[in-house]
Amino acid sequence: MACILALDVGGKRTGMAVSDEGRIFAFPLETVPTGSISPAIRQLMTERNIGSIVIGIPVNLKNQETDGTRIALQVKQKLEKEFPNLPVSGIDERFTSRMAKQALLDGVADS
Repeated sequence: MACILALDVGGKRTGMAVSDEGRIFAFPLETVPTGSISPAIRQLMTERNIGSIVIGIPVNLKNQETDGTRIALQVKQKLEKEFPNLPVSGIDERFTSRMAKQALLDGVADS
């Protein structure tokens, strides 16, 4: 199975992470300038079996767009054009930070 490349797009920098081929675990890779994301993805595709890209789409708690939403959607649209054979999808990232924090707290409590 191919890996999933996950992107956390920001106005200046974009964080990249990749799943294992079983799509169970995610591993942070690097942070690159948002304007240079396409060359970074091309390079990564030579090193790993990337089957799709997932971009976090930030919206506020009222499901309204933010400045970050527009930037993420612009990058998504750009990548769809530059990598037509690679599925690019967006995912609502509203509660991901809260879930990660809770997972960390649960892990600390269990130890």
